[in-house]
Amino acid sequence: MFNEINKINQTGEFDPALANLKAKLRATWMDGDYAAFSAYMKPGATKILAGWRIEAGARLLDVACGAGQTAIPAAKTGARVTGVDIASNLIEAARKQAASEGLHVQFDEGDAENLPYPDRAFDVVISLIGAMFAPAQIQNCCTGVESRSLSGICSIP
Repeated sequence: MFNEINKINQTGEFDPALANLKAKLRATWMDGDYAAFSAYMKPGATKILAGWRIEAGARLLDVACGAGQTAIPAAKTGARVTGVDIASNLIEAARKQAASEGLHVQFDEGDAENLPYPDRAFDVVISLIGAMFAPAQIQNCCTGVESRSLSGICSIP
């Protein structure tokens, strides 16, 4: 669930401005029918996914997975897929689609800037367009700061 921890700034303090921003972002993604729109993105996502050549059995995290337009095709290749998104309605749409295709994919509600997974939980982390929603994570990756950054979650030797 989208909870209070998603309103904590990088110094570990509650930040009302950040809480307000996160609430607005979440409401924006939950408004309208992005799941229907994302169907148009699926062919491109599948093409990009094929180019990434992810091995079957790889533990894969799709950050800001939306309605599963990349996570679901990744599961079809044999990857063990988890998708995370801030919008609960998109997570529900992704779960329904995966189930209708007979696929086991774990979809979790969560914030790309505060991922709810332990370090080294995944072999591969992907994000079709969602990486732009985690600027702090990208900064951590670039500066080598160890936290719940994308680099910490991947199994990087």
